[in-house]
Amino acid sequence: MAAIVEKFENIGLSGQSVGTLTFTEKGVEWRGPSNAKAVQAKDILRATWCIFGKWGHLRLFLRNGKALRCDGFVRTQEERVKEIFRTNYSLALEREALASGGANYGDLIFEDNTLMMALEDKAVLELPLGAVSQCVLPGTGNVKNEVELQFIETDAADRDEDALVEVRFYIPPGEEEESGAEVFQKNVLARTNVQASTGDALVTFAEDEGFFLYPRGRYVINLYANSFRLHGSKYDHKMAYDDIIHFFLLERPDHRWAFVIGLKKPIRQGQQRYNYLVLQVSMYPPSLPPSLSFLPPSLPIVFTLLLDTAYLCLCRPSLSPLPSFTPSRRHARR
Repeated sequence: MAAIVEKFENIGLSGQSVGTLTFTEKGVEWRGPSNAKAVQAKDILRATWCIFGKWGHLRLFLRNGKALRCDGFVRTQEERVKEIFRTNYSLALEREALASGGANYGDLIFEDNTLMMALEDKAVLELPLGAVSQCVLPGTGNVKNEVELQFIETDAADRDEDALVEVRFYIPPGEEEESGAEVFQKNVLARTNVQASTGDALVTFAEDEGFFLYPRGRYVINLYANSFRLHGSKYDHKMAYDDIIHFFLLERPDHRWAFVIGLKKPIRQGQQRYNYLVLQVSMYPPSLPPSLSFLPPSLPIVFTLLLDTAYLCLCRPSLSPLPSFTPSRRHARR
């Protein structure tokens, strides 16, 4: 029988924006507005189909242990998709059972970069860990039985549709010294890029060199070639230099200074969003200036401005206010 070539429109891939899914003899290809994903036929181990609401969901299990979920099929397309897999890939499309009784509890299972909650061997929910932006223990003191997951809010999401931005799990305490919530958090962090940054930090400011008023707390500041990162006791935030739109250096009534960074995309902690980062600094004797001769000349303009201003705030005894500005390529490097 001849291979089937067929396209399905408005199909979402693993929570990304919708695109076109194409089946051919060589494999499966998905194309969205700005990205694409292709899977060769030999890499598909098995495929499952499930119904959620009025939509059909196709899940591909790959030989490398990963899985891809495609959603947005019409329910009546199941037989057509089943025929495609039988003809093109010699695979039977399995029916996946879902726990639809409304339970909000179950067993938490890690499958590669996916977190699944199952009840009586039926899936309750499935979360792609690659979309996690924060994993924190919101409890206070020794009470750490809850884990909060926050998810990346992409620009590709349709503003007319709801999107999951946060979920919180309660992990019952056990008899072990390390709580179940802490073990769960380590498993999540090991499978995400929450704490990952590209390359080594070019410059680091320790948490005792400044206190953030907004969001409140002490953070280690790491400057990379194209981004900077705030690392705190609970939250980590990574921001690209392209997301910085304003700098302010303001003198406070108590003769301290506030270094303010305006962001195009706000960071989030729980339900609170922060469009501005406010770092409070005191004046004290300067330390030896860092040697910057090792920095590559191709660094973005914003990197130099952020480094110079932060160094002035944290390491110089006297300052002159800097006017607010919008960083751009017009600003020459010092």
